[in-house]
Amino acid sequence: MAIFLVRHITTYRYRRAVRLGRHQLMARPRDSFDQRLIDFSLDVTPEPSEVRWLHDVFGNCVAQVEFGCDSDNLRFECVIKVDHTPENAPDFRIEDHAKDHPFAYQAEEAPDLAPYVQRWFSDPEDHLGRWLDTFLRARDQTSYRTGPDDPQ
Repeated sequence: MAIFLVRHITTYRYRRAVRLGRHQLMARPRDSFDQRLIDFSLDVTPEPSEVRWLHDVFGNCVAQVEFGCDSDNLRFECVIKVDHTPENAPDFRIEDHAKDHPFAYQAEEAPDLAPYVQRWFSDPEDHLGRWLDTFLRARDQTSYRTGPDDPQ
């Protein structure tokens, strides 16, 4: 068992007082199989008018901080205490069918994986594919392609 205490401070300074808008903070770590959050504190200066905690779609704990004042500085201080025990990690193994690129997914997995497979930006000259190939050639593997229209 390893107990870690992390203190993180972010400070913004402005030349003159400004109207502070809503800020979103993602400073609280998630619990997992090898990490347990023991304690967490958040101190904000100037005093916020509201701090609202919520979970985003990925399970992250997000603080929405609202202000009702002008200020020439803004300071966030988080203190996090975690129990990190990596030796309790599960033995994740890569299946043989997942070791080489391009991956062949099961048809029922396609809808869930579509956002991660689809290219979101145009790359007609395949700069990304050529860049990825430099890593795969170094390991003597096949070419990695990310979409159904990519050349094989």
